Amino acid sequence: MIEFFIECSVRVAAIMAAAFLITWLVRSQSAALRHIAWTAAFAVALATPLLVRWAPPTVAPLSLPIAIQVDAVTTSTAPRKPAPKSLPYKQATAGVWAAGCLVCAIRMMRGAMAARALRRGAHTLDIHTEVRGDVAIAENDSAAVAMTLGVFRPLVLLPTHYRDWHPSRLRAVLLHELAHVRRRDCLARWLPQIVCALHWFNPLIWLARAQMLCESERACDDAVLNAGASGPDFARDLLAIAETSGLKGADPMLVTIATRLERRIARLLDASANRRPMSRVHALGTAAVVLVLLLPLAAVRAQAPGAQTGALSGVISDPSGAVIANAVVNLSGPAGKLAIAADPRGAWTAKNLAPGRYQIDVSVPGFVALRQLVDVDAGATAQVKQALTIGQVAERVTVVGAAVSRPAVTQAAPAQRIRVGGNIQAAKLISKTDPVYPDSARQQGLEGTVLIQAIIGKTGNIMDAHVLGNDTPQDLAQAALDAVRTWQYQPSRLNGEPVEVITTVTINFQLR
Repeated sequence: MIEFFIECSVRVAAIMAAAFLITWLVRSQSAALRHIAWTAAFAVALATPLLVRWAPPTVAPLSLPIAIQVDAVTTSTAPRKPAPKSLPYKQATAGVWAAGCLVCAIRMMRGAMAARALRRGAHTLDIHTEVRGDVAIAENDSAAVAMTLGVFRPLVLLPTHYRDWHPSRLRAVLLHELAHVRRRDCLARWLPQIVCALHWFNPLIWLARAQMLCESERACDDAVLNAGASGPDFARDLLAIAETSGLKGADPMLVTIATRLERRIARLLDASANRRPMSRVHALGTAAVVLVLLLPLAAVRAQAPGAQTGALSGVISDPSGAVIANAVVNLSGPAGKLAIAADPRGAWTAKNLAPGRYQIDVSVPGFVALRQLVDVDAGATAQVKQALTIGQVAERVTVVGAAVSRPAVTQAAPAQRIRVGGNIQAAKLISKTDPVYPDSARQQGLEGTVLIQAIIGKTGNIMDAHVLGNDTPQDLAQAALDAVRTWQYQPSRLNGEPVEVITTVTINFQLR
């Protein structure tokens, strides 16, 4: 079972790596196309255990003749010492994995329950707008931002302060949320949620999930602009909504407008971005191509049987330690069944076995039938000791072969603490003063993250710097502002002329 789990994990990681490569190759295409590619990749990843189990084996099946090698065995009548028990590392590994899955499942359930509570406490609105369609619209004072809830009965939920919005802002927000409904994003987002719960230990899966959510938001932003909204106006609306709500992140179970705000704004201001809408035929064709490219990673097995097979070897004896000649060993495993006759010295060997768990049954007249479960690892021979008993219940033993060496894992470089948003392709930070940790905050043990929104002027100086959100300690916020206001940039240029751009800066204050 551990071998099967490892194989599935490696294949899913390969699928995600291939998906990153595919989306990078089509980076000039629309966000809607890349989102479909990610959706197809997560669908393949979710189906990988079934595809691996159903994939035809490339090694010799057990139903075919298998060469039996007899090794020299010394016969002895002295009692044999019991085999030492192996460490239960497989059970421990399974327990840790199950605990991680349980934590992720609880988070998913809490998110679903929170969404249900928001829906129950919502008040239906009668908003007259040409973009509403047949989707219900409601408000809830517990909602910080606009969001879309429900897979089968979608609901667009607005915060109560939507009444303060300009009609153009309300129209843009509704266009964005209705795009989520039309694209069925609430349903699609369950795919990465489930895959992340099963592969919670793999950071590549979480990065892929974040990228898929990012493409979903970009695709809906494109739908807003394709409906006639202005990119700069919508960008200002997003900043205003984020500032008034004090929101820095969003629950992954909900569809919100606050995901990766700075990158979304940068793309809204990018006039060269591909925002072409996708037809249903184009979407199905894209999904089919991605499936054709990724399915082999989940289903096709390696063609080198020598490197992908293991072996079983055993000696059958009675309670006194004397060997039992010509006993019949029935072997069943992943590829079928096989009956093997032990030699006159009681020894038997089965080679070219596909990795996995095998059941070994030994039946000799006058002895209690013996049944054992043995795990076969690739490139290893599992040694089995089979001492038959008289009038006793058969034992269950797990014998593990030599472990296969695994490649070293390279840790990703830590993310930078300061991220510059806006038109980051042009602006370049050339002079920076690090914030000073306030003594008062240090004495009180205060930590936190400060999110600052500012404008990089045409001369590269910082203008209109202010803190987004209201939950940051005042001392930390002021220290961050004092430092950022002194920063100097190489200004962004549009067609050779310097232009003002919006940027967001994240500063983390941590005590060590």
